[in-house]
Amino acid sequence: MKKKYEILLNLCRAIADKGCYLKNYSFLYSLSNASEKKEILKEADKIASELNPYEFSKIDFSLFKRNIIYIISKFSKYRLTKDEKILNNILEEADSLGLYNEAANYAKTHFNMEIKPAKEREDSYFETNTDTQIYKKDFNPNNIGILFLLPLSGKFKHIGEKCIEGIFSAFDFFHYKSRFHLYFFDTNINRDDYNEKLKNFYNNYGNIRIFIGPLESSLETKTVQVAKTIGIPVISLVPQGENSLNYKYYFNHSINLKDEIEQLSDLIKKESYYTGVLYPESSFGLKVKNYFLQEHGAAQTVFIPYPKNTVDFRREIILLGKLEKNKDNEYIQKRDIDSVFIADDIEKALLIIPQLFFYDMKDLKIYGLNLWNSKRILQLEKKYQKSITFLGLVNYFAKNRRFLYFSNYLKKYFNDTPDFYSALLYDTVKILNRLNFETNNSMKESLLNGKFYLLTGETSFDINGMCRKKFKIFKITNGTIEVY
Repeated sequence: MKKKYEILLNLCRAIADKGCYLKNYSFLYSLSNASEKKEILKEADKIASELNPYEFSKIDFSLFKRNIIYIISKFSKYRLTKDEKILNNILEEADSLGLYNEAANYAKTHFNMEIKPAKEREDSYFETNTDTQIYKKDFNPNNIGILFLLPLSGKFKHIGEKCIEGIFSAFDFFHYKSRFHLYFFDTNINRDDYNEKLKNFYNNYGNIRIFIGPLESSLETKTVQVAKTIGIPVISLVPQGENSLNYKYYFNHSINLKDEIEQLSDLIKKESYYTGVLYPESSFGLKVKNYFLQEHGAAQTVFIPYPKNTVDFRREIILLGKLEKNKDNEYIQKRDIDSVFIADDIEKALLIIPQLFFYDMKDLKIYGLNLWNSKRILQLEKKYQKSITFLGLVNYFAKNRRFLYFSNYLKKYFNDTPDFYSALLYDTVKILNRLNFETNNSMKESLLNGKFYLLTGETSFDINGMCRKKFKIFKITNGTIEVY
């Protein structure tokens, strides 16, 4: 009996992850008892029939039947052990799949257990103090306090809102309300006298155990100064952040630009022999150039800077290809480059790529960073999508169950789509739930020793507290996208 349930659990998980459909559950043939096979399928069909397909019209209905079988197989392990921890894990995963109430009903029917149904989502997230623009979620104040440092007003308000969508998506998915109390500090309105205001905010509440943020590099050192004075950890969200104060409880969960450039350079070396690099005249552009130079070298590489606010790249493109006009007034490329790395965001990519074609540089391999990781790249006309490659952490083109549920959750409750910031904060909350908050050292230990499987990819933290993520490779060839 035990062997049967182990087979069921392992194979069901593997098949569910591969995205097979109900009719393809070949593992059922490994069960000797025909009535058991019939019973499992009957139970899945019964639960599936109670779901409202209208609510999930954007997802193939058989996906739900597959996930139901997945959850039923999890209960098989609980049946053997009666371990309360296993039950909680089952309910958490069922909730992540949108099947919390179905799992609770199953537990009630088969194990005679009373499990509280999932509460309806609250309409209002914040209590607002209009004088100080300080936000907090009204959870139990005896829980572990988490202070998020985000731009909730000003020019970066839209990014703060994306972060909030990710935070509350995770909390609603996984029912973390029973453990955490959330606080929000507006890094825009509190920019003046930042250190003093942040310290006062901390002192007003007795249960804040960690700072999450900021997003802006100009506020990172100030935040760490306050955290170090108080003596609590900080998880910075600044891309390629720096622990300038050598604080032992500093961690960074964001994009590691150096890692990204290293992976992109390795890819370009395999696919190209002469690369042109177009980069903005900004601190970011110079940082990318220097990292690429370190990894790729100067041989067979040409670097062309451009003003960061320009929209006309004629001068830079002519320099890039050493373009000259022939007697027919056509541009001839004199520099033998076969690839271009555009070290900027999606907005600039959408401007530069068509201009390369206009100047007859049509057969180049084009490379970009995670900043391009958006379905907007497909807005380019197909004639421009001959060979485009970029790195990314979140697969917005995915059809796996977890991303689909996250995407549909944002659509349903926020009328929005996922982006890097909503996914990053969703993942940050998942990391928080894995931490041991008993002491600062126990938090650090659980973070550095953990391996986290997240929307933004498999994640770990090195000895310096910097996160390490493996980037996905997105390739667009003749208008078709593939992810590796």
